[in-house]
Amino acid sequence: MNAGPASAAPASGAVVLGLDANCRTLAEADHLAARWAQHVMPPDAGHAHASLLVCTHFVAGRVAVSLRGLPADLGDPAGAADALSALETLGAGTPAAVSLGDRTVDTEAVPGASAERAAEAAARTDGRAVVFAGVGSLTGEVPVSRVLNGSAIDGLAVLGGGEPEPDAVLRTRDHVRPEWSNGVLTLAVSPAGPGIYVPFEVPNPTPCCADHA
Repeated sequence: MNAGPASAAPASGAVVLGLDANCRTLAEADHLAARWAQHVMPPDAGHAHASLLVCTHFVAGRVAVSLRGLPADLGDPAGAADALSALETLGAGTPAAVSLGDRTVDTEAVPGASAERAAEAAARTDGRAVVFAGVGSLTGEVPVSRVLNGSAIDGLAVLGGGEPEPDAVLRTRDHVRPEWSNGVLTLAVSPAGPGIYVPFEVPNPTPCCADHA
Protein backbone atom coordinates (compact mmCIF):
# COMPACT_ATOMS: atom_id res chain seq x y z
CA MET A 1 0.00 0.00 0.00
CA ASN A 2 1.32 3.44 -0.91
CA ALA A 3 0.73 6.08 1.74
CA GLY A 4 -0.81 9.37 0.71
CA PRO A 5 0.37 12.77 1.87
CA ALA A 6 -2.09 13.12 4.75
CA SER A 7 -5.00 11.42 6.43
CA ALA A 8 -8.46 12.14 5.07
CA ALA A 9 -10.03 11.85 8.51
CA PRO A 10 -11.94 15.02 9.44
CA ALA A 11 -10.85 16.93 12.51
CA SER A 12 -12.06 15.81 15.90
CA GLY A 13 -15.38 17.37 16.84
CA ALA A 14 -16.60 17.69 13.25
CA VAL A 15 -20.36 17.69 12.75
CA VAL A 16 -21.50 14.18 11.77
CA LEU A 17 -24.89 13.43 10.18
CA GLY A 18 -26.33 9.94 9.81
CA LEU A 19 -29.09 9.25 7.28
CA ASP A 20 -31.27 6.22 6.66
CA ALA A 21 -33.57 6.72 3.66
CA ASN A 22 -34.41 3.03 3.33
CA CYS A 23 -31.83 2.46 0.57
CA ARG A 24 -31.48 -1.20 -0.32
CA THR A 25 -28.53 -1.04 -2.73
CA LEU A 26 -25.21 0.77 -2.96
CA ALA A 27 -26.41 2.55 -6.12
CA GLU A 28 -29.42 3.98 -4.26
CA ALA A 29 -27.21 5.08 -1.37
CA ASP A 30 -24.67 6.64 -3.75
CA HIS A 31 -27.47 8.65 -5.35
CA LEU A 32 -28.65 9.81 -1.93
CA ALA A 33 -25.08 10.68 -0.91
CA ALA A 34 -24.49 12.80 -4.00
CA ARG A 35 -27.79 14.68 -3.78
CA TRP A 36 -27.41 15.35 -0.08
CA ALA A 37 -23.80 16.51 -0.47
CA GLN A 38 -24.86 18.98 -3.15
CA HIS A 39 -27.68 20.18 -0.90
CA VAL A 40 -25.61 20.90 2.21
CA MET A 41 -22.46 22.05 0.40
CA PRO A 42 -22.90 23.19 -3.20
CA PRO A 43 -19.76 23.18 -5.41
CA ASP A 44 -19.31 26.95 -4.98
CA ALA A 45 -18.70 26.39 -1.26
CA GLY A 46 -14.99 26.28 -2.14
CA HIS A 47 -12.64 25.04 0.56
CA ALA A 48 -15.53 24.03 2.81
CA HIS A 49 -16.80 21.67 0.11
CA ALA A 50 -13.37 20.01 -0.05
CA SER A 51 -13.67 19.03 3.62
CA LEU A 52 -16.89 17.07 3.10
CA LEU A 53 -16.70 13.30 3.48
CA VAL A 54 -19.75 11.19 2.65
CA CYS A 55 -19.71 7.43 3.28
CA THR A 56 -22.07 4.47 3.01
CA HIS A 57 -22.59 1.87 5.72
CA PHE A 58 -24.41 -1.48 5.73
CA VAL A 59 -26.82 -1.34 8.67
CA ALA A 60 -29.72 -3.69 9.44
CA GLY A 61 -30.15 -4.88 5.87
CA ARG A 62 -30.08 -1.37 4.41
CA VAL A 63 -27.39 1.03 3.22
CA ALA A 64 -27.21 4.12 5.42
CA VAL A 65 -25.21 7.25 4.69
CA SER A 66 -23.03 9.48 6.87
CA LEU A 67 -21.69 12.97 6.25
CA ARG A 68 -18.69 14.54 8.03
CA GLY A 69 -17.19 17.98 7.72
CA LEU A 70 -20.57 19.71 7.61
CA PRO A 71 -21.12 23.41 8.33
CA ALA A 72 -21.11 24.00 12.09
CA ASP A 73 -24.59 25.55 12.05
CA LEU A 74 -26.06 22.15 11.15
CA GLY A 75 -25.23 21.06 14.67
CA ASP A 76 -27.87 23.29 16.30
CA PRO A 77 -30.81 21.64 18.09
CA ALA A 78 -33.14 21.95 15.08
CA GLY A 79 -30.60 20.47 12.69
CA ALA A 80 -31.89 16.89 12.67
CA ALA A 81 -35.50 17.89 12.06
CA ASP A 82 -34.40 20.29 9.31
CA ALA A 83 -32.34 17.52 7.72
CA LEU A 84 -35.34 15.16 7.68
CA SER A 85 -37.45 17.86 6.02
CA ALA A 86 -34.71 18.43 3.45
CA LEU A 87 -34.63 14.71 2.64
CA GLU A 88 -38.35 14.78 1.94
CA THR A 89 -37.99 17.92 -0.20
CA LEU A 90 -35.21 16.32 -2.21
CA GLY A 91 -37.33 13.25 -2.74
CA ALA A 92 -34.30 11.27 -1.61
CA GLY A 93 -36.29 8.49 -0.06
CA THR A 94 -39.00 8.21 2.55
CA PRO A 95 -39.61 7.03 5.17
CA ALA A 96 -36.31 8.15 6.62
CA ALA A 97 -34.39 8.71 9.83
CA VAL A 98 -31.72 11.27 10.68
CA SER A 99 -29.16 11.34 13.48
CA LEU A 100 -27.25 14.52 14.26
CA GLY A 101 -25.23 14.84 17.44
CA ASP A 102 -27.41 13.76 20.36
CA ARG A 103 -30.66 14.31 18.43
CA THR A 104 -32.45 11.71 16.30
CA VAL A 105 -35.58 12.19 14.21
CA ASP A 106 -37.19 9.10 12.77
CA THR A 107 -40.44 7.59 11.53
CA GLU A 108 -42.44 4.60 12.67
CA ALA A 109 -41.35 2.64 9.61
CA VAL A 110 -37.64 3.49 9.96
CA PRO A 111 -36.37 3.70 13.57
CA GLY A 112 -33.45 6.02 14.13
CA ALA A 113 -31.04 3.31 15.26
CA SER A 114 -29.59 2.75 11.78
CA ALA A 115 -28.97 6.47 11.23
CA GLU A 116 -27.32 6.62 14.65
CA ARG A 117 -25.10 3.65 13.80
CA ALA A 118 -24.05 5.29 10.53
CA ALA A 119 -23.08 8.46 12.38
CA GLU A 120 -21.17 6.42 14.96
CA ALA A 121 -19.32 4.55 12.21
CA ALA A 122 -18.33 7.84 10.58
CA ALA A 123 -16.99 9.09 13.91
CA ARG A 124 -14.78 5.98 14.04
CA THR A 125 -13.59 6.59 10.45
CA ASP A 126 -15.39 3.57 9.07
CA GLY A 127 -17.29 3.05 5.81
CA ARG A 128 -17.07 3.35 2.04
CA ALA A 129 -16.44 6.87 0.72
CA VAL A 130 -18.59 8.27 -2.09
CA VAL A 131 -17.91 12.01 -1.84
CA PHE A 132 -14.45 13.09 -0.71
CA ALA A 133 -11.82 15.68 -1.51
CA GLY A 134 -10.57 15.31 -5.08
CA VAL A 135 -13.17 12.79 -6.25
CA GLY A 136 -14.22 15.08 -9.10
CA SER A 137 -10.79 14.77 -10.70
CA LEU A 138 -10.75 10.96 -10.64
CA THR A 139 -12.23 10.30 -14.06
CA GLY A 140 -10.89 8.47 -17.08
CA GLU A 141 -7.26 7.39 -16.68
CA VAL A 142 -5.36 9.09 -13.88
CA PRO A 143 -1.73 8.67 -12.77
CA VAL A 144 -1.55 6.84 -9.47
CA SER A 145 0.59 9.69 -8.15
CA ARG A 146 -2.31 12.09 -8.73
CA VAL A 147 -4.71 9.77 -6.93
CA LEU A 148 -2.49 9.81 -3.84
CA ASN A 149 -1.38 13.45 -3.97
CA GLY A 150 -4.51 15.10 -5.32
CA SER A 151 -7.33 13.40 -3.44
CA ALA A 152 -8.29 12.30 0.05
CA ILE A 153 -7.26 8.71 -0.76
CA ASP A 154 -4.34 7.79 1.48
CA GLY A 155 -3.30 4.52 -0.12
CA LEU A 156 -3.88 1.79 -2.69
CA ALA A 157 -4.23 -1.89 -1.86
CA VAL A 158 -3.44 -4.18 -4.79
CA LEU A 159 -5.37 -7.43 -4.71
CA GLY A 160 -2.86 -10.25 -4.72
CA GLY A 161 -0.18 -8.07 -3.17
CA GLY A 162 2.52 -5.80 -4.51
CA GLU A 163 2.53 -2.07 -5.14
CA PRO A 164 1.76 -0.02 -8.25
CA GLU A 165 4.77 1.15 -10.24
CA PRO A 166 5.71 4.84 -9.81
CA ASP A 167 4.40 5.63 -13.30
CA ALA A 168 1.32 3.38 -13.06
CA VAL A 169 -2.11 4.55 -14.20
CA LEU A 170 -5.50 4.06 -12.58
CA ARG A 171 -8.27 3.39 -15.10
CA THR A 172 -11.06 4.78 -12.92
CA ARG A 173 -14.12 3.80 -14.99
CA ASP A 174 -15.48 7.01 -13.41
CA HIS A 175 -16.26 5.04 -10.27
CA VAL A 176 -13.86 5.35 -7.33
CA ARG A 177 -15.04 4.17 -3.90
CA PRO A 178 -12.24 3.90 -1.32
CA GLU A 179 -12.92 2.39 2.10
CA TRP A 180 -11.56 3.08 5.54
CA SER A 181 -9.08 0.44 6.71
CA ASN A 182 -7.35 0.86 10.07
CA GLY A 183 -7.89 4.62 9.90
CA VAL A 184 -6.54 4.92 6.35
CA LEU A 185 -8.78 5.79 3.39
CA THR A 186 -7.75 3.02 1.00
CA LEU A 187 -8.73 2.15 -2.57
CA ALA A 188 -8.67 -1.55 -3.45
CA VAL A 189 -7.41 -2.05 -7.01
CA SER A 190 -6.77 -4.93 -9.40
CA PRO A 191 -4.10 -5.19 -12.11
CA ALA A 192 -5.54 -4.65 -15.61
CA GLY A 193 -2.37 -4.85 -17.70
CA PRO A 194 1.23 -3.65 -17.49
CA GLY A 195 1.25 -0.50 -15.38
CA ILE A 196 -2.56 -0.26 -15.37
CA TYR A 197 -4.92 -0.77 -12.44
CA VAL A 198 -8.68 -0.56 -12.00
CA PRO A 199 -10.76 -0.07 -8.83
CA PHE A 200 -11.89 -3.44 -7.49
CA GLU A 201 -15.48 -2.22 -7.13
CA VAL A 202 -17.25 -2.43 -10.48
CA PRO A 203 -19.49 0.51 -11.37
CA ASN A 204 -23.23 0.06 -11.49
CA PRO A 205 -24.40 -0.69 -15.04
CA THR A 206 -26.55 2.46 -14.89
CA PRO A 207 -24.19 5.36 -14.03
CA CYS A 208 -25.20 7.21 -10.89
CA CYS A 209 -24.86 10.92 -10.36
CA ALA A 210 -22.76 10.08 -7.30
CA ASP A 211 -19.94 9.21 -9.67
CA HIS A 212 -19.71 12.87 -10.68
CA ALA A 213 -20.32 14.60 -7.36
